[in-house]
Amino acid sequence: MAPLRRLREMLEEQAAAQFTAAIDSGFVSGIQSRESASQRPATAATSELNANGKRKQVDDLATTGHKRRRPSPLALRDIEAVRAIGAGGWGSVHVARVKRQSAHPLDRPGATFALKAVGKVSFRDLERNDKGSNQRHAVERRNAERNHLNALPWNPFIAGLVDVHTDLKNTYLTLEYGACGTLYTHMRDLPSLTDREIKFYFANLVLAIEFLHTHNIVHCDIKPENLVLGADGYLLLTDFGLAQTLHSNTSWNRMGTLDYMSPETLSREPLDSVEKRAAADWWAAAVSLFEMKTHCTPFECDSEAELKDKHKNSPLVWPPGVKAHPSLEGLLFRMLHYDLPHRLGATEVPEGKDGSMINREIRRHEWMKSINWDRIERKIATAPRVPNLIPDEDDRIHNKRFPEQSKVPGLPLKRPSPRLEWYEIKTEKEPSPRKKRRMSGQYSMCLPPGPLGPPLPRSPSMAVERGSIVVEA
Repeated sequence: MAPLRRLREMLEEQAAAQFTAAIDSGFVSGIQSRESASQRPATAATSELNANGKRKQVDDLATTGHKRRRPSPLALRDIEAVRAIGAGGWGSVHVARVKRQSAHPLDRPGATFALKAVGKVSFRDLERNDKGSNQRHAVERRNAERNHLNALPWNPFIAGLVDVHTDLKNTYLTLEYGACGTLYTHMRDLPSLTDREIKFYFANLVLAIEFLHTHNIVHCDIKPENLVLGADGYLLLTDFGLAQTLHSNTSWNRMGTLDYMSPETLSREPLDSVEKRAAADWWAAAVSLFEMKTHCTPFECDSEAELKDKHKNSPLVWPPGVKAHPSLEGLLFRMLHYDLPHRLGATEVPEGKDGSMINREIRRHEWMKSINWDRIERKIATAPRVPNLIPDEDDRIHNKRFPEQSKVPGLPLKRPSPRLEWYEIKTEKEPSPRKKRRMSGQYSMCLPPGPLGPPLPRSPSMAVERGSIVVEA
């Protein structure tokens, strides 16, 4: 019997060692240890003898792994800005890196995020310029991006919100980071994209829009600059500064980047149906698809009136030298049709157990038949262009001015070496090749929200619900 007892003890010791190792490595969570809570020490630190025989305090997590299942939340002092990405309509965006050192197995020192700093003075200006009688609603509008992202579950095609911080001057949104640049940058640097790459990127965008519309959100500012590439070659949709709630009985503001705005957004007719509001995203997706193929937008213009005229009277013309497949030409011709009831993709159908919105017309179009939507949605399919190397932020030359500490007082900065820092070279001013985000009409109306009413009516000639838009509708 003694050998059997010894064998049983050895097996128990081995199982206990494997269990402890699994907890320390973070693979086991939510399981109580054999030691009862009453037998554990009350403090988060325990003592052990050091080399000199004296007791020293060590983190109980590093020794047992039982005290805390998750690391403590990151504070603003735990991250540092290492690079400036650019400035948007509401603030500046930086690359931020975790600098906190911890013994917790789930802590990741060196993890990289995108950090969007929005100045509180912008919020005050928004409230002062608001024409609505309810200032509280203006306060709600200033937090719209954070509220929309916070309400969304995680999705592989959306740059989600990780955390929010604040200091005396700014509010900081910590977002998922696409380390390999924007789609516009790749379009600018590459001579042309293949049809396989364009189909893949467009499928990513379609899945992102369907997800947003399923969760009652319309982006309202879709364009290649707001699509970033991850290390796996998939796209992430970012910048929700103009996002709107789909089902809302309050006024909508007509905002966006001019070349990407739909006829319904520019029209002075009321946006009284879901299809008209959702048209903002699907029209911008079609313009982005055209730009991926041709490196230009289909209706380039300098004013709102000129764009309206081109929407009504100008045919869809392909630039000379661009050869497009007939099925792609047909897809874009129908997606950019002026009349909404005859526009391809103007209807989304709720499918599946979760009621997710699916754009059947686009998914089943001849040009998209080769796309395996399920494999792309689960990120099983290999991207047609996977970056060879994730850029090292410490070894790259900066192409944007690094922020001054006085402008981000609570954010630690890691300045680049002088040889890598950006210097302004003054030359003759040239017109920017890209149009910045514009607001149609005058200041946006900001009316007080009323109680949530019945769902918006559907257009008589259309079958299903859709998205949203933004000046007073």
